[in-house]
Amino acid sequence: DTDLLWCAEEVLRAGAVVKQIRMMIAARSPRKETLAIGPVIEEATRLACAMDAAENCRIELSLDPDAMSIAADPVQIIQTLATLCRHALETCDPASFGLHIHVRRIGEHVAIDIADTGHAGAIEALGLPFNAADAPVAQDSRLDLAVAKAMLETNDGGLEWTCNSDGTPCFRVFVPAAEPSLL
Repeated sequence: DTDLLWCAEEVLRAGAVVKQIRMMIAARSPRKETLAIGPVIEEATRLACAMDAAENCRIELSLDPDAMSIAADPVQIIQTLATLCRHALETCDPASFGLHIHVRRIGEHVAIDIADTGHAGAIEALGLPFNAADAPVAQDSRLDLAVAKAMLETNDGGLEWTCNSDGTPCFRVFVPAAEPSLL
């Protein structure tokens, strides 16, 4: 029963994602809502770990109290964060399988940094702004990243990629901040 319910939820979520992509392609505005960042990240990481059958995935979350809510389309932001979490997990050393997610406010945006907990080999930043062709991922993943970037831009956000001080690749997502009182 639980597996069937989960499958039904995933089918509905996938349908909503396809609908959102069609709207984005048709140049319609996203359905922006004020969202609490904690549940958004929780759902995105759950989806990313489920996609990779990562039952033992460790999530380390650092959340700045000034960055508690965002203004974004809920389907688009959850799908985008899940895609980026999945790509970060693909670079992770199996011995330290997990994600570091750091959320903080920068000006009018909430910045969400997504990095794995143990990169298999440090690389140097290829420069900013984000260019899907420069990201350290397999060729077939570049379309995912281009779609993620486009979804964020339709929500008045953005996507960069950089490296942390230890050389770990990091996706940096920018989403407009919303006032917590609007939740």
